[in-house]
Amino acid sequence: MPRVVRDGDDREWVVSARPHLSDPAARLRPVQASDATLRAVVLGISLLLVFVVALATPANLWFPGWLVGPMVLAGAVALVWWVLGRAWTVTAAPGGSDDRDAHDVRVRGPWAARRAHGDLVRHVAARPARPRDPEARDREARDTEPREPEPRAEPRRPGPDEHPHG
Repeated sequence: MPRVVRDGDDREWVVSARPHLSDPAARLRPVQASDATLRAVVLGISLLLVFVVALATPANLWFPGWLVGPMVLAGAVALVWWVLGRAWTVTAAPGGSDDRDAHDVRVRGPWAARRAHGDLVRHVAARPARPRDPEARDREARDTEPREPEPRAEPRRPGPDEHPHG
């Protein structure tokens, strides 16, 4: 879901989100990286065993029909749970320039990715324009410096021949 947004300098930014099949930070943590490999191996062996048992089951073996529904439901719930827990990276990068201005946000789940995508779009669109020349930056700094408060005028006091209340 890439989206092109313009900031205050009229630069185009591309804001996009992409899911990851595995956690991108797992490469930095060797224990979790090996856990992911172990999980994949165990899942593959389990699927192979289910397939072999299904093929080796005799045709005259009675299998209750009501048991199929809960097994399919459990598999669907596990699949949805896995999909909703995936890591997403939401990136905002200026088009046609280096990546030092790019923003990356890592979240879990598609709804959090959608929310982060909208937040980055609003953040980029609200970026103010940068001053184009150094003098403008100096003028802006001078205009924002705190100034001394202007002296207040002293209240006028009634003269000796004036009555204060009219």
